[in-house]
Amino acid sequence: MLQKEFRHLGELLNYNYENLDNRIFSKFLSTREKLPAHEYASTILKDLLYIDGPIVGEKIVAARLGLNISESPAWSTLLEEIFLKAKYTGIFNTGWDKWWMESINQVFLELTGSNLSSLDAKERVSLLIEKTGLKELKLSEIIDGCRSYRYWTICKSYNKPVDSRECFRAYTKKEPKPWQDHSYISKPGAIDRVGFDEGLDVHSVDYERYRLTIENLKDEGTK
Repeated sequence: MLQKEFRHLGELLNYNYENLDNRIFSKFLSTREKLPAHEYASTILKDLLYIDGPIVGEKIVAARLGLNISESPAWSTLLEEIFLKAKYTGIFNTGWDKWWMESINQVFLELTGSNLSSLDAKERVSLLIEKTGLKELKLSEIIDGCRSYRYWTICKSYNKPVDSRECFRAYTKKEPKPWQDHSYISKPGAIDRVGFDEGLDVHSVDYERYRLTIENLKDEGTK
């Protein structure tokens, strides 16, 4: 029975998911009874497609490659040709343009000979231009007040790529599961409270660090 479940999940995702977190599909693989179709659909939607994690959206792909989408005319060519095999083609793919992050990493490694996460954005973009010949790719410039080009997420205040180490975790109504990505607010965005009037806020796990940052700034201003 378990072998059938493995095969069925692979067919639904159109992907060899052996390297994914086992907890994602644990309820299907731990029972000898076949669960109804809506259970598969609900898990794939809620645990893989709604929130970035093993499968990511266009903005996260661009951030991790270091690119400014709006200023990169070659962006669509890069996605549709160079990173085509990373595209999510499983069930519900017509409703979401998504990419397997593991495959993005693999394509980048095969193309450049370097690990994506070991480089900063300037190095990533430079290698992409060199190896693809796509000169119309533009580096996403750093958020004013930040220092790191090691982008890996999106700042919710400015909707721009940022290094998560220069961020506070953002409050979300539903806590991400272990394999899902957290949302972040860059320190400059949080300090200036950009988007806070629209409901954005710092997560409780980072609130004390955020409070101390504000207090330190006030102390420096009084000196």
